[in-house]
Amino acid sequence: MLGVLVDACLAESGILNQAESLRTRLRDDTRAAHERVDAAYRSCDIAGPHGLGLFLSDHLRAFSALSLTEGAGYAQAQALRAEYRHALEADLAALGLPLPKAREQLRVTAVPALYIFLGSRRGAQMMHRHWSASARGEARSAGRFLSLDPRNADWRRLCLGLSARPAQGPEADHMVAEVNAIFGLFDPRSASVPKGRHD
Repeated sequence: MLGVLVDACLAESGILNQAESLRTRLRDDTRAAHERVDAAYRSCDIAGPHGLGLFLSDHLRAFSALSLTEGAGYAQAQALRAEYRHALEADLAALGLPLPKAREQLRVTAVPALYIFLGSRRGAQMMHRHWSASARGEARSAGRFLSLDPRNADWRRLCLGLSARPAQGPEADHMVAEVNAIFGLFDPRSASVPKGRHD
């Protein structure tokens, strides 16, 4: 579930009340793609090994498919992706699951990737609470990714920076297109995870 608490975060910081900016346009123009991903993940029972495996495998496959171009935010995006991939790989190993097959690379700039990387931690916080209370069997040993630092301060800084940028223009159009393309990488229904005897 990516960015389930985004609007709440923005309301607290006052960003939702601002005139249209790149931040509000990103929220509005990627909403359909965002909601599709959230709906797909609702079918994953992350309290059980199979559903959690689907969730983790799909995230690793999507994050691994991103090829980041150098520019603003590049170092931060690369570091976050490495951190996320390490945690996801460790969780899949704890579940006894193989790494997912690689998919075609998607070349994107760093800021749209950061929007996804940091935004995903909003929903992960809620999912972590559910996992902590309900995980069963092997799923109990696979919580590294869900337990990562939510990086709330980094998310707020990103939102504030985007809120200061214009909503229209070639740069804004390109960023919206890239965020939608990244959302398109997520689909747990395409993940191949065998059901275990303890699910």
